[in-house]
Amino acid sequence: MMDKIKIIGKKVKFFRNQKGISQKQLCEVLGITDKTLQKIEKTGNLTSEVLFKIAEYFNKNPIIFLSENSAKYVKESDVPYVSQKDSEIELVKAERKFLQLKVESLERKDQLREEQINGLKNYLIRLGVEDSIIVQIMEYVNKIKQYPN
Repeated sequence: MMDKIKIIGKKVKFFRNQKGISQKQLCEVLGITDKTLQKIEKTGNLTSEVLFKIAEYFNKNPIIFLSENSAKYVKESDVPYVSQKDSEIELVKAERKFLQLKVESLERKDQLREEQINGLKNYLIRLGVEDSIIVQIMEYVNKIKQYPN
């Protein structure tokens, strides 16, 4: 049975070849290096951000890349036979993985945002801004944080 992570890379390569574009062309579209794409296609390791970009470019649901048995993306001999029940189980697993990646991505954004806010506060302190003004700025920033990008 094919390694579950490597299957992602195999699907990326399949869809790239199906579309008739080179690795270099896909790299330009995705904003990644040739080396990164080669690693993705070989190992299947990629960030959720890159996964979303790839899925969007190929007009595919990201779940297709995460589900071991989804879609006809490789030669028939490479895909083991699975029942409908097994396919549904795989789809649920893929959806769970997709949601986990999305949560991880949002957590990283929140962490970055907190680091940026703390950096701003420290910068204001170094500039010698009065504490009362810093408090007002931080209150304003916290209000802004409540609204999605």
